[in-house]
Amino acid sequence: MFNTPEQMWNLLNIVATLLTTLIGAWFTMQVFYGGKKADAANMQLEKVYGPLFTLVEPYLFHKMDRKQCAALVDQIEQIVLNGGYLADPMLKDLIRNFRTAKDCTPKQYNEYQHKWLYVFTETPDHYLEYWFRICNHIDRTYDKLCLICSYPLRNRSYRLDRKQYVNSFRLAFAWVIFLLPVLIWFAIILIVLIMSALHAS
Repeated sequence: MFNTPEQMWNLLNIVATLLTTLIGAWFTMQVFYGGKKADAANMQLEKVYGPLFTLVEPYLFHKMDRKQCAALVDQIEQIVLNGGYLADPMLKDLIRNFRTAKDCTPKQYNEYQHKWLYVFTETPDHYLEYWFRICNHIDRTYDKLCLICSYPLRNRSYRLDRKQYVNSFRLAFAWVIFLLPVLIWFAIILIVLIMSALHAS
């Protein structure tokens, strides 16, 4: 195919130049669109999700009666309406579903625990489920936007102290992750002590 090594080197140079140009163009696009994405995320934080999080944080994932939840949802809806296209349509749907959801019985209220996944037939349709979904949406979107904008995030100890986890499983998992370094050191020390005792005997 190649008559001389020079022809092969010329082809390789052309391919290398093309690859370098394509990679450079790709990085330039990433930087450009990354900057645009950060600008959009910053606007969403300023106009919608920052105020929403400030409003909801003291009540995040707290079980409350319908009247208390409805008062907060009214304020949430006002911020969302003022934010226009910067608010996620999913949040608007959750607000609408909250409005039409039925009340829960005292038993449902006491036993309620938000799950990240429901079997189709067991999905609760009472207001408390939608309140927790609204909290979860605001909580996750706020963190995601902060991450895009390189703003500081709440650390795990802050969230544990304020019980800012959607259900007991996530709370327990967060405690395990938080205590993991201590557990690892404890396990290492225990193994060393057991091995020392076995070696001595």
